[in-house]
Amino acid sequence: ADPDAPPTWQLKAAHIERDETAGNIYYSHMRMEFLGTTVFYLPFLSHADPSVERRSGILPFTMGYDSRYGFMTGIPYYFAISQDQDYTVVPIMTTEGGIFLDNEYRKHFANGEIKINGGVGYTDNQDWQKADRRNYKKRYWGHLFTTGEFRLTESWRFKFDINKVDSQTYLKRYPFLDIKKYGTKSM
Repeated sequence: ADPDAPPTWQLKAAHIERDETAGNIYYSHMRMEFLGTTVFYLPFLSHADPSVERRSGILPFTMGYDSRYGFMTGIPYYFAISQDQDYTVVPIMTTEGGIFLDNEYRKHFANGEIKINGGVGYTDNQDWQKADRRNYKKRYWGHLFTTGEFRLTESWRFKFDINKVDSQTYLKRYPFLDIKKYGTKSM
């Protein structure tokens, strides 16, 4: 409502340079401001120019809070392996729920594609507000989802969907273990 108020968040830098040949944007003395207050500083930062269609690098991070796992943050890294395949890995840390590693691999073939999403978490898989939670031992939990579709002929298709999860509550308790929301582009 107030046009003179600072934006909710913004990035500022002492110097910004766009290298169109390399397809990069460089920042020196970059700082992130939240409600007009600096909350993060980096002496140097670079990222792909928006005109770059596909390149390996860090994707926008995610942050959140839930009463089941406390505060969480995930920093996805996208690997453009080749024109027909890519891989995204997302280390995720929570204050009360444990640590996780989520992964997605995608491969495109001339007649179809496959997608493999899997992850592992080191957690007790319990709501952190439970009074007796300290009695639970942490262990590794995981999930694996594999899908694929192939065109055999103009009329015939072959599809598969294979899923495995260690516990019925694991993905319900940790809904951020869904790599699709990180916005990797289709090939």
